[in-house]
Amino acid sequence: MKLIIYRFVAFVFLSTSLISASGQERYVRIRTIGGMEPIGVLYIKGDDGTVETPLSTSYGFSPGLEVYYVLKEFLEFGAGFQWQLKRKALLEKKTGTFSSIPIYSTTRINLTRSENFSMYVLIKLGYSILNSSSEFREIWDSEPGGSLDSTRGGLYGMTSLGMSKNLKETSNWKLDFGMDVGYSFQSFIGSNSAKSYPLSYHEMPVHISLDWLF
Repeated sequence: MKLIIYRFVAFVFLSTSLISASGQERYVRIRTIGGMEPIGVLYIKGDDGTVETPLSTSYGFSPGLEVYYVLKEFLEFGAGFQWQLKRKALLEKKTGTFSSIPIYSTTRINLTRSENFSMYVLIKLGYSILNSSSEFREIWDSEPGGSLDSTRGGLYGMTSLGMSKNLKETSNWKLDFGMDVGYSFQSFIGSNSAKSYPLSYHEMPVHISLDWLF
């Protein structure tokens, strides 16, 4: 995982350097994110119906980083990742925690733009890495094969609507403040000695961001 993050950071610096060296009027957007998921639902499946579904999860926080190429005034493409910190699967007797790291490609469509204000849509698609506690894996202890031996990640998707406001602009860079609200989906797999069980996590993310444009 550290290798993936190092490569992503290297990509950020290389992208900025290439655009600065080109001498063309192009921009790169570096977006630092502070995220929160106030609403989350985890759907899990068992063989004999003893595992409850859906489960309302506790809220979580998700810092992240994204880099975009501004291809047109209204269209930007990029890549990013978020670290979704631990949150609880709320059960009556157990409160196992899980976290994830979505790594994704992202598209930004600017719907309206004025001198200091804009509205935009974000569309993200990628892969999410799942980390789970032993208590979380014990939710399946009444299923064939008992508690999960392992969990692994899967598909990640998100769409959101946001708005941004310009805070400062110079001849070399620009700083925007942004906020967006949307819907995201993650799919995971849990396995024990008997079989594999599908999991899906649905949430309402709320993000605030500082966007640096060069």
